[in-house]
Amino acid sequence: MKQVSQQDQQNRIYRAIEYMENHLQDSMVLEDLAVVAGFSPFYFHRIFTSWMEESPIQYLNRLRLERAVNLIEKNPMLNLTHIAGICGYSSVSVFSRSFKQKYGLSPRTYRNELTSHSADTTQPIVPVSMENMAAYQQGVEILEMPAFNVLAVPTMQGYQLDSICSAWETLFTWTQARQLWHADIWRLGISFDDPKITPLGKCRYYAACRIDKPVKAAGNLSIFTIPEGKYILCHFELTVDKIQAAYHWVFHKIMLDAQVQYRGGMVYERYLSPSETPANQPMRLTIAIPIEDLR
Repeated sequence: MKQVSQQDQQNRIYRAIEYMENHLQDSMVLEDLAVVAGFSPFYFHRIFTSWMEESPIQYLNRLRLERAVNLIEKNPMLNLTHIAGICGYSSVSVFSRSFKQKYGLSPRTYRNELTSHSADTTQPIVPVSMENMAAYQQGVEILEMPAFNVLAVPTMQGYQLDSICSAWETLFTWTQARQLWHADIWRLGISFDDPKITPLGKCRYYAACRIDKPVKAAGNLSIFTIPEGKYILCHFELTVDKIQAAYHWVFHKIMLDAQVQYRGGMVYERYLSPSETPANQPMRLTIAIPIEDLR
């Protein structure tokens, strides 16, 4: 096999992870993921495990279970059959068996528990306060959104501020050098994981921007598509430390009031304030969630 650089290995692994994330509801096996990465199944399994400290299938199973816990935690109106389906389980019984093996109790019991459990099930999750979040809300829209392409720099080191800032600096430098960055560019933050559910060191964040013309990515940048469909767009003005509470407000209040539910797919934040806004100052952002009518 031709020698592959570490950067190329990383890019191919991230490509496989993006595929997992975007097709979590679909059946997939090691060979499918190896094809996406462009490696033989044996070599892909070896380098993925070396980079991510989990085998590809272990990683996929963890993503599915954590997606399920997120849905149970954040949208109590979703029925378990629906959750099982959009998380890639062939039946509720298969889902329940996998869930209980990981968390020690069934999804239904988990939902009924007054106290949530953390990813290692040894510490309770303290619910995020939604008090006064209405004061930060600037409006809600439900729109049919067209698909669009984004250019992104991933960071897999958890939600560490230095890693996130480094990702944004890489994205800004790369796009500015190619005259892609402009004042009205869509700046997007894609946070895939809840640190109260996913171990912090495994949380994933993408610094991203919308691109409207053909671009060939290089280095650790990737290009993918935010799918078309119905989205609820929730507008806020708040400081960074209140973003997590805003998400809980959206799932537990706004979406229930609107009689809609999460349909699976990528959730993103669009930052509307100037990029130089200090972290301790309020900023305007939109949380966009793919939805369908409540079943």
